[in-house]
Amino acid sequence: MSDKENSDKELEEAMNDAESGDDMESEDKKESTSSALVRMITEDSTAKVMLFHDESKDPYMQITVGEHREIWSCKTKMCRRWIAQRYWRKQKKAAGAEALKTALAVIEGKACFDGPMIRLANRITEHEGAIWYDLSDTEWRAVKVTKEGWEVVKNPPVLFKRYSHQKAQSEPVRDGDVNLLFEYLNVSDEEQQILLLVWLIACFVPNIPHPILIIYGPQGSSKSVLCRLVKKIADPSIVETTGFPRNTNELVQLLAHHWCLAFDNVSYLSHDISDELCKAVTGGGLSKRELYSDDDDVLYTIRRCLVINGINLVATKPDILERGILLELERISEKKRMSEGAMIAEFEKDLPKILGGIFSVLQKSLQIEPSIKLSSMPRMADFARWGCAIAQALGQPQERFLAAYQANISRQNDEVLAGSIVAWLLLSFMGTKDSWEGTPTALRNALIQEADDNGATDIAKDRDFPRSANVLGKRVNELMTNLATKGLYITRGKEKKRRYFCIRNEKKDVVSVGSVAPSSSIGATSPQREDHSLFGPNTDKGDDRDDKDDDVLNPWDPETF
Repeated sequence: MSDKENSDKELEEAMNDAESGDDMESEDKKESTSSALVRMITEDSTAKVMLFHDESKDPYMQITVGEHREIWSCKTKMCRRWIAQRYWRKQKKAAGAEALKTALAVIEGKACFDGPMIRLANRITEHEGAIWYDLSDTEWRAVKVTKEGWEVVKNPPVLFKRYSHQKAQSEPVRDGDVNLLFEYLNVSDEEQQILLLVWLIACFVPNIPHPILIIYGPQGSSKSVLCRLVKKIADPSIVETTGFPRNTNELVQLLAHHWCLAFDNVSYLSHDISDELCKAVTGGGLSKRELYSDDDDVLYTIRRCLVINGINLVATKPDILERGILLELERISEKKRMSEGAMIAEFEKDLPKILGGIFSVLQKSLQIEPSIKLSSMPRMADFARWGCAIAQALGQPQERFLAAYQANISRQNDEVLAGSIVAWLLLSFMGTKDSWEGTPTALRNALIQEADDNGATDIAKDRDFPRSANVLGKRVNELMTNLATKGLYITRGKEKKRRYFCIRNEKKDVVSVGSVAPSSSIGATSPQREDHSLFGPNTDKGDDRDDKDDDVLNPWDPETF
């Protein structure tokens, strides 16, 4: 080989080494660099790194930065960059990409298999009888609330998970006043005010189901502003409000990454979305695919504080309404309207006082809550009990809160019935009858005839009317509790491999069609409603089939009576 060829080869090798650093060195050298990286992280006395994993087996590290501790996911770019920077400071040379990748794989393995399992909190948690609220500031401080008082604590004993969207919360001040909030909200009704205050303060109570705050009203009623302010108080974020995502994976990720999540300007909720939101309220299991290229699922068991707003009341399913608080707003007059930017600026000035007021009320609530006794338990019993404690801490009798909450529940019931074609037809059909008994198919035919007698022809073509007796049975099951408030009691039975309904009317003289407004679409084929997700409207999956005989029991069907 000529000297020129040797020179060219040496130049090429040098250029490759410069481009890839240690990646083009020998296997032994790469292993040495990777090992040095691992030792540097695990034995660093300055950063005091602790490797651990959460309940989902995701790897994390706790590091000391200055006088505080921080929690980083081992999978993030920030973690990789931090390791590369530490190596440069110590060795005065760059670690190759392959060496970094190998070292991170070892670090993740040590976190998952050698490190302890630690549950990470998102914004709010409970620890040893105290409530902890993450301020998400650069010093990683948190507010500790106990029966004795509240304080801002450095290096809290609980570990919080941070997400890139989260913003630092304003530091609360003593002698605050949560009622300052109403200077910025279009909520003047006293019943709505106490419900909103109780709901907002309850958002700072972990480990209980929180009702969904469902806001509706015409354009210009400041629905979006209310959502934004609630988000700023409970869980400040770059993402103050959002729409519904395109699929369940994205929805589950949103729910997992936010403590309080506000859905803005919603026009429709599909059955699938309603079901996922109900799980997020009560703490049901949610799952999503980690990667589309594998079969691994990421499982979550979470409880979240949710807000939904729209011009119309978009929540119509009984199960989501039973988990909600309805807040109807009126349009703001031009005389009272002000610049949103100026209003937000003034609100930001009062936010420390509002937060201080919330933590003071929360402290008193912790004292009162153990003594709360309820004569009857509503659906959201834990929230009702804490609501009574919060109301007393606010200086209000618990009876006032319970009356407002019960009135809201009754309103929910009326909204369920008003939004259901099946409910309207059942009330009309049973208006003058003491009782009725028959199969789901017979009931569906009777309701179609009832609609026809009332001038609502072609009801069977309406997109909201069940397309089979099987689906009708499920709709009736959902409405049983609501119809009972109108005196209509429905039971299910089976006889000789056939199923049937028994309907008893105990308020025959009281029940009237006019007491429940029918859907505006009754009697006409509804146009396709706009849907902002891929869940799609009217998604009954395989349950909307036109069975030849829906009354015959199927022993393999878990929905069989």
